Amino acid sequence: MLFISPATYIAAVMFLCLMGFLYWAILRSMVNTPSETLPTVQFFSVFWIPVFFVVPLLTMRSIAGERRSSRFSALFQPIVTLTLFLTLVGFAGWAWNQGQMAAIALVPITGGLLVRLFVLQHDCGHRSFFTSNKANDLVGCLLGTLTLTPYFAWRRFHAIHHATSGDLDRRGRGGEIWVMTVAEYAKASRWDRLKYRMYRHPITLFVVGPLYIFGIVQRTFKDVPKTWKRERANILFTNLGLAILHGGWLLSMGWQSYLAIVFPTVWLASAAGIWLFYVQHQYEDAYYQPKDEWNYALAALDGSSHYRLPKVLQWFSGNIGLHHLHHLDSKIPNYRLEKVLAAHPELKAGVEINLWSSLKCSSMKLWDEEAGIMVKFPSQEKLRSWEKNLTGDKVSPRSVEDSKKARASDPSKSDNFEAA
Repeated sequence: MLFISPATYIAAVMFLCLMGFLYWAILRSMVNTPSETLPTVQFFSVFWIPVFFVVPLLTMRSIAGERRSSRFSALFQPIVTLTLFLTLVGFAGWAWNQGQMAAIALVPITGGLLVRLFVLQHDCGHRSFFTSNKANDLVGCLLGTLTLTPYFAWRRFHAIHHATSGDLDRRGRGGEIWVMTVAEYAKASRWDRLKYRMYRHPITLFVVGPLYIFGIVQRTFKDVPKTWKRERANILFTNLGLAILHGGWLLSMGWQSYLAIVFPTVWLASAAGIWLFYVQHQYEDAYYQPKDEWNYALAALDGSSHYRLPKVLQWFSGNIGLHHLHHLDSKIPNYRLEKVLAAHPELKAGVEINLWSSLKCSSMKLWDEEAGIMVKFPSQEKLRSWEKNLTGDKVSPRSVEDSKKARASDPSKSDNFEAA
């Protein structure tokens, strides 16, 4: 069950009835007094009134019941975040249509809230957010229609990421950002080097990448095995939900308001999500080892960063900056990560980066197996030195062609991974 208190369900039904009555009243008033303003726009303009005043009255008893069950934090986060997100998007769209161009200033906030919703979906994917697996899956699927991320397919691939992060012999199997070793780069053809340079360019990763990943890859069956029937069905379900949600926004706001508010919100959240994923594993003192030498705990503590962000950004990112703890134990929900870190000071010794120092992570492009660090792209002189020094015992355990084959392999056949 999602909730333990019957009062919670009663409150939810009452709230939905209240919203339905409000929308009906707006439609009826428009019949009597025609208006050029769309009914959905009028609805969102007054939506915040019941949200901030009526909802607490309806849910006071049910929230108390959930709090006694120790699920209060899990229940409180999606309600508050989702309410703020939908209210601000609706208000910004309405304000834009009223000629208030300053409404676009709300986009960083709505984008940040969408990032937070993805982190909540992420915790559901690890079955750590609620104690009930059904509740995790239900909330995760619903949030996926907002985050443009099909829950079940993403969950499977993300479990592979946790099981292989930092493993040189199993790179590319969990959707992570591709990393070549120095030896692979030195052996590669000029065309392969150019493609890798273009792929690792910040514009590709953080500007074009969000459009490609969330607009194309996550909308199709790309890399999703045919045997993953539930995952494929969930992709179609998510696409249907996206069509309804964004179609509703487009019709209610108009295309200009949609392009000014909704589109940049989604793009900004997607770009921020990719950036967070990048700095969590791509920094100078990262961890990469061949499969025979790979260690799960070291991959978590040394191969996942502790991204120290200002408190406001930490809230928007749902504490996901404590990524070394998350990889050490993915069953710890985001709302308990800080408590775990405080209770175990020895875990603070992970790789720490802050907002300023994280900017130089974008220059880290290749893994140097001999030095055990990530390095920048080499100058022509240094590249010639790498090529000259390549010997049999210094070549990476995997050739470029082997790497390509691994990336294209069916993860369900190569490894029997199941989501953690």
